[in-house]
Amino acid sequence: MQDTRSALDEVEEHEPIQSVDENTLGESPKNATRQPVVDRLMTVHPALKYLGFSLLMAYHYLMWFCPSSFFKTDLLAASVTVAWLWNLVGTAFFMIVAVVLLGRKRHLSDYPWVMRIVTVLLIVATALLLYGAPITSSSYVIYIFSFIAGGLEGLMWILWGESLTRARANFSVVHIGTTFGATVLVVMVVSLFVPADFSPLFVMLLAALSGVFLYAHKKIPTTYPVLLPRDTVKPTFSSVLAVCSVGCFTGVACYYLVAIVPWEHFAVGEHIFVIGVVTGALLILLVSGLSVLFKAKASMFKLFPYYLVFAIVGLTLFQSHESLYPLAFVVGLSVSSLLEISLIMYFGTLMRRGFFAPALAVTFSVASIRIGIALGNCLGLFYERHADIAQFAVTPTTLIFICVLAFVLVPVGKLEPRFIALTTAPVAPSQIDTICSQIIAEFKLSEREGQILKLIARGNTVNSIANKLVISPHTVNTHIRHIYDKVGIHKRGELLEYINMKKEEQV
Repeated sequence: MQDTRSALDEVEEHEPIQSVDENTLGESPKNATRQPVVDRLMTVHPALKYLGFSLLMAYHYLMWFCPSSFFKTDLLAASVTVAWLWNLVGTAFFMIVAVVLLGRKRHLSDYPWVMRIVTVLLIVATALLLYGAPITSSSYVIYIFSFIAGGLEGLMWILWGESLTRARANFSVVHIGTTFGATVLVVMVVSLFVPADFSPLFVMLLAALSGVFLYAHKKIPTTYPVLLPRDTVKPTFSSVLAVCSVGCFTGVACYYLVAIVPWEHFAVGEHIFVIGVVTGALLILLVSGLSVLFKAKASMFKLFPYYLVFAIVGLTLFQSHESLYPLAFVVGLSVSSLLEISLIMYFGTLMRRGFFAPALAVTFSVASIRIGIALGNCLGLFYERHADIAQFAVTPTTLIFICVLAFVLVPVGKLEPRFIALTTAPVAPSQIDTICSQIIAEFKLSEREGQILKLIARGNTVNSIANKLVISPHTVNTHIRHIYDKVGIHKRGELLEYINMKKEEQV
């Protein structure tokens, strides 16, 4: 009888689907000249994988922070300000509903028509919103368009999360930070030179380009990571809820600051919003550049406490003197943009490891910060429209924000080791049986398949397993094929990675 190869290599009868990992990008395929331009772009450098995703982020910032984005309408007209709040609520609402309807195993991109429909409807809703503001006499019509546009943007976020997960995106600070920062910076600077009447078209173009890149991602022949068993994921929820809560509260604090500062007295007027967004883009580029320069492995949690410190600084500047209002405004707006992209990086890492389905992970990251932004803006607007209350309430409110952010700084700092242990530390031998038992229960493996799974986890070869269980190697291979089919993997390396909870070197 032919010798059985070690480590189960001989049972890989399923041809693994090609993975487009970031570590392999940058090597141009031989037939690259025959590929569409968008497809070729994504093979040039790993960071370009996030270009379409960054365009969607730039779309949001340009629409709501560029002074000329609304056709013949002031950016901070009362109707536009309220419409923005409806847009934020629409994004969170649509994403939450989608997560509930999809459940744990289904994906929005499983339905081929969704991607095209969502992109087209987002462009149409954006056009109706930006060009309809000066035409319609009813503000409620604008609010409806804004709510729908926000919801469609939320669905695009889910589609992008699923696409990047399939493409094995690492969500590293260097790659996603560089692309996000450069894209937002270029878009905001270019918007300053676009004629006002054409600014809405520029916003619509960004949504269209994001859809084009999304469609190009769809053609990448990869699969989703297999989700970890529910019992394995449960311990992560405390950390996830802590991150979402702190992110949401920081968003409240930052946009309370943005809304309460009297921007109309600034020399640059509404362009202070552009300055704030550009500052955020420059800061994330700075972090990415320093990570490359010093070859540092910057994690999201190494940055997170600094965001809280900067938020405290912004609130302190506002409380100090009127001359510092512009700086406080810029700090608040830039920190919120940094926080949003950092939350996406954090949850992107978890969904890549199989802890959460992409739709749920993206919803956690985007919805939590958007809800915080909406709440903070509502509080600031309330004080702005009730001057009698604001006279005695603004200072105590600002001090409360400062104290709470300072109080949570220490717990947030302690989250970093937990996150690193969650995603990079190897599984202890004592945990292997527990994890295997959770996999057996999750995928309903038979008693014999469960025995073989535990032996595989301990490094046994096919022959070794056959000798221990007193069965033939052929029978062992048959059981292994059944395990592969039930768990949804294709080879030994994937199975061992799965048992190790998809932990790997941090990037």
